[in-house]
Amino acid sequence: MAEGMNRRIEADIFPTPNQAPPAKPAPSRPPSANSLLPMLTGAPGPLSPLAGRRFLMTVAREAAPGQARPLADEMAFEDALAFAGHLAALDLDVVLAAVGEAFTPDDLRLLSRIPGVSAWNGGPVTRPQTDAAACVRELQTVADGVRADLILLHDPALAAARRDPRPTVVFCDASRIADWRRQHPHQASRLAPGDVQAASALERLGLHAADRVVAPTRAFASELVAAHGLTLPPSVLPPVFRKSEFHERRANDAAFIVAGAAIADPIDLQRLDRAAGQICGQTLLFDTKLSVADGESVRGICLENAHGLEPMGVAAAEALLLRATAFYSVATGTSFERLVWRAACTGCALILPDTRANREFWQGAAHFVEAGSETALAAALRRMLEDDDYRRRTAAAGLRRARALTGGPAIAGLHKLLASALGAAPLTGALQVP
Repeated sequence: MAEGMNRRIEADIFPTPNQAPPAKPAPSRPPSANSLLPMLTGAPGPLSPLAGRRFLMTVAREAAPGQARPLADEMAFEDALAFAGHLAALDLDVVLAAVGEAFTPDDLRLLSRIPGVSAWNGGPVTRPQTDAAACVRELQTVADGVRADLILLHDPALAAARRDPRPTVVFCDASRIADWRRQHPHQASRLAPGDVQAASALERLGLHAADRVVAPTRAFASELVAAHGLTLPPSVLPPVFRKSEFHERRANDAAFIVAGAAIADPIDLQRLDRAAGQICGQTLLFDTKLSVADGESVRGICLENAHGLEPMGVAAAEALLLRATAFYSVATGTSFERLVWRAACTGCALILPDTRANREFWQGAAHFVEAGSETALAAALRRMLEDDDYRRRTAAAGLRRARALTGGPAIAGLHKLLASALGAAPLTGALQVP
């Protein structure tokens, strides 16, 4: 719950909260094959603490006018739908509310295919960064309208001025202040730019206000604790609820490397470009956070050796990975990189910067290179292109690890977390999966 100081701040800014709606009767639902899920996945039973409950879940839907949504956002939305589907498979009712922009017809078509999952039809919730007071009012309206038993938020800023008494779980997979602290380890947080500090203030209030906080990696959870002084470490649950489709590899018609991530540091991009000039195969690069790109430039960096790819959808990205010789992730942060997991699912050999988060999930299943070493990166790219046996063994290890991350362990951890948030089961310490 929020600390006393945060509550006083909220009381000065926001009106008195409405009373929670009366408890609704559990909806009648015929027994389904979904009730067998715990036996199939290892999720703890019985289901009675969760069955028949209604969860409100927020998802980000944003796009620049006239532009497609970036690949990273589309992957996050697909994963959110898969997450909602797993909740519904636990005999829950799940209502999704869009934050930022309204659901598109394509979004609603995808939603309609998931039994037990529906969309809030009262319009999108205002982003808290745009208008925190409006966000609180609208979120309260949605929660009251759907008679939610529990609220799941994709962004801690949504809980920054929380006034709803219902249990609230915040899933946090990005932090601007944590990123800034990592990039400036010898500077105090108060020296961060104003926009970073503003985002940090909302983030801090939301994290302290939530009943449960979930982070995608242990490394990122540690950064949240250090940046915001959390007394209870976040539970760790990687976002791999999406149904895995492990494809057959296609024969390579040419050797090439695919590189990608939500690139933030131009230095990493320049380093990759120089390393690409030291190998025989072609290096293709796409930035998952951009909705527009130039083949010879990415984020204003002129490419001399690598080639920047035009923005693409999830299906096109996976089709490219199925043909790639290897995949290199440019990201050096501590969060969970969805694109790495998808590359592993296609049987693509992984080359990853040697970071805490990458070791946490991909130890023994990827070729690690020293972060910041152009020479080590060029050697790794060259080995993947020239050593077929090593590449096949690395790819097979990554595929095994991707399968191990998917399904049972994550669902079991999710069930335990949600039951504890509803007060149906105790949660001692922080949940760790895997």
